[in-house]
Amino acid sequence: MTDSTARTPDKLASAQPAQDQTAQDQTASAPVPPASASQASAPCPCGGYPKGATYSQCCEPALTLTTWPPTAQQLMRSRYTAHVKGDEDHLFRTWHPKTRPARIDVGDGAEWIGLRVEAVSAGGVQDEEGAVEYRAAYREPDGSSGELHEVARFVRRARRWMYLGPAEVLG
Repeated sequence: MTDSTARTPDKLASAQPAQDQTAQDQTASAPVPPASASQASAPCPCGGYPKGATYSQCCEPALTLTTWPPTAQQLMRSRYTAHVKGDEDHLFRTWHPKTRPARIDVGDGAEWIGLRVEAVSAGGVQDEEGAVEYRAAYREPDGSSGELHEVARFVRRARRWMYLGPAEVLG
């Protein structure tokens, strides 16, 4: 079931209007603690990059501030994993300051159950811009399911990939 109206990129992380970005930067929550040994050997929620990589090999280093994702696709995957794990701090710090909301809230009860990357345009280690088309499946608390289909735009800021916003939300 596709439901592009129920979940938009703004709904993916329920957002409050941007106001004082500096205040949010100073009060952002602490990074997600490292995963336990069993979590670290578990498959990454994003499906793994490369495919099948464990959480510790894939998104954990980004969520724990060990490394910054080197490509737009890897940043998008880490942001999906942050949604799965409820890591609002990672979502905030990887969202470009010109477009991010003042507050991010992922606590709407949706369970993110799968990610599929459809296409990648630029966004490599030598690029300054990129786009990633993906589908993220979710289940609502009432048991209904849906899918967010987006072409997400990414740009470099201070040599780091940042989520800029949707180029398109597709139905």
